Amino acid sequence: VVAFFSAIMKVFGVVVVLPASGALAAKLLNTNEAERLELKLYDFPCAESALHTCACQMRCEDRRRCAKALEVCGRYDQCQYVLMNPSGDWATLKRGANDKERQELLGFEEKDWDVARLDDERKRLEKEGARWRTKYQRLGSALLANRT
Repeated sequence: VVAFFSAIMKVFGVVVVLPASGALAAKLLNTNEAERLELKLYDFPCAESALHTCACQMRCEDRRRCAKALEVCGRYDQCQYVLMNPSGDWATLKRGANDKERQELLGFEEKDWDVARLDDERKRLEKEGARWRTKYQRLGSALLANRT
């Protein structure tokens, strides 16, 4: 299985590995790819970290696929990505946004809304949008009528 994934990595440069622990699939990316994709990723601590205590970082001995980082990522349910620096000698394990961070990204950090409240807000915004569309359509029709 490891040889199979190694071959995929050599061909495509990005690999999806299904860790044995049942954690989410981990994607191996370099930092340039992560920036290009505009991913919102977050550090998390781990006991295996070789550099910091606030982030799970480790030296990559193989520089191409950082097998150790992928293995460690498979032990943590929150681990979704392994980001390698451009030179390939360090990797940082990353997680996606938690509920609070997702709310902040969406601009709802101050609001503790349930699904029903969100549905009500969506309906209100749809009605408001329909009113504005009607207003602009009437205005557009009036302007066109005055041009002739």
